[in-house]
Amino acid sequence: MDRFSDAFIEGDKIMQTLLANGFNIHKPFSIGEMNIWNMDMGYGCGASRIVVWDNDSDYVVKIPICYGDERYCIHEVELYEKAVECGLESHFAWCDCLGEYDGRNVYIMERLDCNENTFEDLTYTWRYESYCEERNLDPDEESSRQKYSHYFWDFYCDDDLVLEWFLSQFSEKISSQVRAFIDRWQINDIHAGNMGYRGSQPVLCDYAGFGWSC
Repeated sequence: MDRFSDAFIEGDKIMQTLLANGFNIHKPFSIGEMNIWNMDMGYGCGASRIVVWDNDSDYVVKIPICYGDERYCIHEVELYEKAVECGLESHFAWCDCLGEYDGRNVYIMERLDCNENTFEDLTYTWRYESYCEERNLDPDEESSRQKYSHYFWDFYCDDDLVLEWFLSQFSEKISSQVRAFIDRWQINDIHAGNMGYRGSQPVLCDYAGFGWSC
């Protein structure tokens, strides 16, 4: 059985719950007026999409903020299909079009662990050692740790550094293949907020990129 076979049922439940509680899909930011956290659900806003999840579900739904923003969701689904063709799908979160709700398409993606604390814990050693090496600091010195303590958010938002760490988690062969795929399809905006974890494996969960022309 397809491990995502229940995705569309789970995604539809999320959407039906939202709509039944007054969510206006034509005004996605109306979700901020709902008491969603008391519904055992949560949401987050990106530049082009709102992501909503049920705390008991293994999936999230992605709702384009504006009509034109659907191109990012479409592109993301296309990229996942290309990753499957290359045998690299395990490095990208599964996604698909969930369906149409009141004239607007909604998308679904597997839910990953996107906790910032998880990212900080898993990347600490790599980040700290890289920081000290670049600045010729002794990693065993307390003064180096103090200087580093303010560095985390600089790293978190640095696409190049985050990508380097992401690729460092795989074998040289896989890392080369993933980098070639990212370069081939010009995937940008790979900061830590667009990455999650399947167990301890880092996985890209927002890989549509941003700012390109459709």
